[in-house]
Order: sequence, then structure tokens, then C-alpha cells
Amino acid sequence: ARAVVYSKYGKPEEVLRVISHKLPPLTSNTLHLRFLASPITQSDIQQIEGTFLIKPKFTKTLGSLKFKDEVAIGGNEGVAEVIAVGKNVKNIKIGDKVVMSKIGFGTWRTYAEATEDDILRLPISIGTYQAATLRSNIFCAYRLLKDYAHLKKGDFIVQNGANGGVGRAVIQLAKAWGIKTINIIRDRPISGRSEVETQLAMLGANYVIEEFEWPSQNTLYRWTGDPTGKNVSLALNTMGGQSILMMSHILRDESQMVTYGTFPKITSLSIPKIEISTDSLMVQEIVYRGFWLPKWLQTHSREEKVKMLNDVIHLVKEGKLNDVPHSVIDWGDVEDDEEKLKDELLKMFEHVGVEFTGRKQVIRFQT
Repeated sequence: ARAVVYSKYGKPEEVLRVISHKLPPLTSNTLHLRFLASPITQSDIQQIEGTFLIKPKFTKTLGSLKFKDEVAIGGNEGVAEVIAVGKNVKNIKIGDKVVMSKIGFGTWRTYAEATEDDILRLPISIGTYQAATLRSNIFCAYRLLKDYAHLKKGDFIVQNGANGGVGRAVIQLAKAWGIKTINIIRDRPISGRSEVETQLAMLGANYVIEEFEWPSQNTLYRWTGDPTGKNVSLALNTMGGQSILMMSHILRDESQMVTYGTFPKITSLSIPKIEISTDSLMVQEIVYRGFWLPKWLQTHSREEKVKMLNDVIHLVKEGKLNDVPHSVIDWGDVEDDEEKLKDELLKMFEHVGVEFTGRKQVIRFQT
């Protein structure tokens, strides 16, 4: 097995290294996994740097290797195939495809030992890259739409950051459930805007506007059918800034605005600032909430996760949820030395979180 590990927090290029090891022998209660693909996300990098609130699991033993200093394995998401099953494992079989049930498992590796509690089985087969990125995008979008408003067919929501992975998933889930969307994207060159509008419309977006392009009351009347222009049931924020004021202005009274994203980090300096009008608090009585998927995954039951996974997988199979745009690197070839493997991985880091790319960086493991 090949794995990407680190023994202290810091810049990825300074602290990461690639190691080779053998898996421990299978026990009656464990599984062996072969990883197929894993994305590289901003939160993965934050975790390596030590600025992510949920810490990875550090260990002095990894299969056949023992370390002087404890190490953690990078990566939090991914999809794997079960290649061996202990005799006491009842609900998983060889050949099943699985995703991780919690944050911190360590997915940047070719093979791994796991327990049944570490994973969620995919009930039906879907694309490898879509399975690898389910958790950060589609799971987050699912919870945002399910947990903060009793949305019904024909209701409107508004979101900023609509071109991100979660934003795209929100658009597709909303379309599948008959909910209409007003989508805010960052200002960009005209040619870039046209391309993004086309992409989002193909996913099911009803209306797309730029960050400082506030729609008039007449426009909102035409869109929503409400002469007041305040007929939106839920607002989703991941960008901060001026769009907060516009979104709150078009919300129904006593609705909720939910902020989500890759934060929280230990330092709050990089968290987008939120501007709130006194009218939204005192007259509209808008409720401002926060949602962080890693915390939800740590605190909710396996049954809730399985239900969400099954709902999402069936929408994928029906063609109602499409792959996020992604760039792929083949990684882990047994003939490549460990320094080469590290360099290949770091090249992908350069593209994580780059403005306007809208593409996930995904590792495809060569095993």
C-alpha cells in the first residue's frame, strides 16, 4: 500500500511524505479496502496546516510500519472497493463500493484497513468520481435543503456561490424536488458569465445574477409571482459580502439564512464577513444560522446517514444529479518512487480553490 502521511502540521510541501507499507492481517471484525478515487479539497489542506477544527487521527503504527513519531494520513473523502471481509462482518461483502462515514479516516492511500462503522455502502453502482465527491457537495446540499425550511414544490430559494460544487448540487436537488432557484455568482468577464449561466441553466437553475446585480421589485414579481418581491423561503450563503443584504431583502418574514462552507477554521480571519441589516432582524425577523457538514457527520446517527445516502444515490441513478467538473491524476503506481508521487500530488494542490475554475481535483489510484 502507498499512503500520504504527515507527522506535524504545516505547509503540505514541507510536511507531507509518501510511504509504502503492508496492510495488517484481516481480523474477524475488520475489512480491507482498495481505494479507487479521492478528491483534494480546501478542508483537506486546512487539516494538514492545522487550521481545521476536526483533527486527523495520529498513530505510530500503519500496517507493517512502526513510526518514531505519530503520523496522520491525508484526505477525508473518497470511494473504495471492499476486497476482504472478516467473518463477523455481516452487512458488507467483497466487491461492495463504499464511502467514508466520518471525517478524518485518511483517504489518500491505495489500500486501507477499516471497520464497518468507518464506511457507508453504496446501495447501487454510480460513477467513480461522483461517488468520491458525494460527501462534500451533494450531502451538504441535501442537508441545507432538508433541515432549514419546509420546502414544497414551487417554493423559491436564493443562494450565492452558485457555481461551486455545493451550489451546483443545490440547483440539481432543487430541480428534482420542484423547488425554484435564484442563483448568485461572482462578478466575472462577460464571456465567462455567459458560459457559467449556460452551465447552471443546464443543471436546472431558474435565474442567474451577479453579486452586485440586485433585481428590481418588478423583476422579482415576474420571477416569483409576488408583488412585494419577498417570496423566497430560504437563503444559502457561502460567499459573505454584499449579496447577504440582497438575499435577506427578498426573504419571506421569519425565514432562515444559512451560512455554510469549508470553515470554521481555528482562526476566523479568513471567514467571509456577513453584513446584516437591522430591518432583516427587527421587521422581517430573519433567523441567521450556520451549517458545517463535518460536525453533522460527527454528531448524527448511522441511520440518518444511510437514509441520506440512499436518497442521493437513487437521484444519481435516475440522472438527476450529475458529476461535478473535475481534473484527474493517476497516482500510486508501484513503479513510481515516493518522491515522484509526492511531487505529482503537490501539483494538484496548486489548483484547489482557484477562483472561477469550478473543478474538483481528484486522485485516481493505480493499484
